[in-house]
Amino acid sequence: MSDGWKDQINRNHINLLASSIKGIVFLCSETTEGKVKDAKFLADFILRGIDEHVGRENVVQIITDNASNYITAGYIVEAQMPHVFKTNCAAHCLDLILEDIDKKILKVRDTIHKARDIKIFIFKSTHVLDCMRSFTKEKELKRSASTQFATNFLMLEYIINLEQSLLFMVAAHLLLGTC
Repeated sequence: MSDGWKDQINRNHINLLASSIKGIVFLCSETTEGKVKDAKFLADFILRGIDEHVGRENVVQIITDNASNYITAGYIVEAQMPHVFKTNCAAHCLDLILEDIDKKILKVRDTIHKARDIKIFIFKSTHVLDCMRSFTKEKELKRSASTQFATNFLMLEYIINLEQSLLFMVAAHLLLGTC
């Protein structure tokens, strides 16, 4: 499996991982700063990682990002390793679908923004956070991540599941002035 990411100082990297019935193992990583991250570069990185770490005979499938350069790199790898088949990352496909829903359906986008405001309000104050934990029996809200649209929908699910407890919390504060 290959995946791109940015480190804490905003440098681009590409990782190569191996997955088997025993779990996932990190194989190698390379910074892509100053390099053209085209299909040839990606295919060379994947093939070199396979050759150095697991051997071509031990690979049956490669999974890549859905960007066109990764898709083309997968086809290059398939051409050099005919016994291997390439697939796109299903999680990335779902995330792209959720991103489209989030951006193109205004009611969804507005609801996510309101949920994010609720989460920010709660996590901004330790008093409110402690109060929420008291009313939800220590259940937590899922925090969203700016790059993973699926987490926005998970955050919504958590708010919906905790809706009754959150309403009681607000009512207790408004009626009794306490948490």
